[in-house]
Amino acid sequence: MTRTMGDATHDSVSALPRTLDLVAGYVTGSPTVQWTAADFARFPGIPHVTVDQAYTGSPAPAAVVRDVEPGAWTAHAAVTTSPWTPVRPTIYCDRADLPAVLQAGWRGDLWLAIPGWAEGATLPPAPGCRIVAVQNRFDVANAYDLSVVLDPAWPLRTPVIDPTGADIMKSYTTSDGRLGVALVATDGNVYVTEQTTPGSAWSGIAGHQPPPVPAPVASLDVDPATVSLFIQPDPSKGTWDVWTTWRNPDGTWADWTPIT
Repeated sequence: MTRTMGDATHDSVSALPRTLDLVAGYVTGSPTVQWTAADFARFPGIPHVTVDQAYTGSPAPAAVVRDVEPGAWTAHAAVTTSPWTPVRPTIYCDRADLPAVLQAGWRGDLWLAIPGWAEGATLPPAPGCRIVAVQNRFDVANAYDLSVVLDPAWPLRTPVIDPTGADIMKSYTTSDGRLGVALVATDGNVYVTEQTTPGSAWSGIAGHQPPPVPAPVASLDVDPATVSLFIQPDPSKGTWDVWTTWRNPDGTWADWTPIT
């Protein structure tokens, strides 16, 4: 599953659609560029990707993204300046700057700017890196850009599942404070139950059933930020792959998809 992310300057935040899966906002720069707390608060319940473009207030050690382009970070400075402390530090650049980023030693997450890129099209080689997103639509409504996010967990870390474990139930808390539980039931399938509002009664398990699992489950994990489930099928049954499903905006669940 891909997700859609929008980014804009402070002056154009109001133009960003409320239906985005993620938003990216600047945490450095002039008042017309840098997002305020109120800007981020316009988009509750979805991941916020913070961007440092090497202007006023930079470096911002907690920023997820360092923006490498003319007038912003240089490739060498972006790669080598410490501290940089997000869970998944990410370099933003276009194809022209990618060679310099790689030459500077970057071997991490990349958010690439490729105008007109279509989902499934070839991406430029980036040895040792993971391309987590592609910015492919620019100046939409003369106000914001859109990106296709390829990594199902970014900007969070993909859950690591112990193939020798025997977890059959995981509790979690959603971004709006609701409690949830995902479990492997006696029929071998994964079920989810959640509070409808923080502190409320729990919804019935039958109302939140993902598709049947692809193989007997050895371990289970949950990413509450995206309401995604991750399972490790029993390796003794023929596969070690990690599989994922996620809840769509309409409440349905996607088919299980292997990610390794």
